[in-house]
Amino acid sequence: MRHIQAYAETRHADLVDEPLFRTFASDPPITRTLQILPSLTFWSLAFQDLMALNLRHMRDPTLRAIAETHHHEDSGHEVWFLHDLRLIHGELPDLPELFDGETLGARDIAYALVSEVYRCESDWERLALPIVLEEGAKIFLPALIAHFDRAGLGQRLKSLGRLHTDTEAEHTLHGDDAASLAAMEAPDFARARAREMTDRVRQVFVRFARRLDHVVTNSSPERERVLARRLAEIVGDGA
Repeated sequence: MRHIQAYAETRHADLVDEPLFRTFASDPPITRTLQILPSLTFWSLAFQDLMALNLRHMRDPTLRAIAETHHHEDSGHEVWFLHDLRLIHGELPDLPELFDGETLGARDIAYALVSEVYRCESDWERLALPIVLEEGAKIFLPALIAHFDRAGLGQRLKSLGRLHTDTEAEHTLHGDDAASLAAMEAPDFARARAREMTDRVRQVFVRFARRLDHVVTNSSPERERVLARRLAEIVGDGA
């Protein structure tokens, strides 16, 4: 699998050149950057479906066991995100909000990634899918988490806080078992299809980065005021 992982890492590397990451590195007011949360909500929930459905389609016991471990490691991350959402907004969105026109672009992106489950023709590809997604996440998560940490929210947020960073470091794909996973040899046809998958996923991540950057750079002044009041309450009550 090392060939697949290396290709995914190389293809995702230039995501850091997307404007989103310069935007977050410049540390704009968090009343602007926190406005990405609605766009992240559907993705956070859909990602859990993606991992569960991918696992459900696997039949090879050896490959399934590896995917099952990774699924277990990522389970519950949506609970962290809902914690962050409730902390920042004081409540969770209702269904009309979750499916309104404003977040259609974010849902389109999430559906595109979920569709990869149904494109896979072998368990080797299904094992490659979380690896490919992890390589993209390694670009996104540290940049967003570092920004919110510098803004003083690193200990209070979970999905977008230090807890997520610390937990990711312990995952199988990053830890002691990484060498064993890398040593597994996928057949040539699966490698070729995994490269095609990686190219598609990269394009989705590009769209996602640009979507989030658009939200921040075109932030709503009214929402900035609402978030400012909510942040003052959080600081005041020590949440």
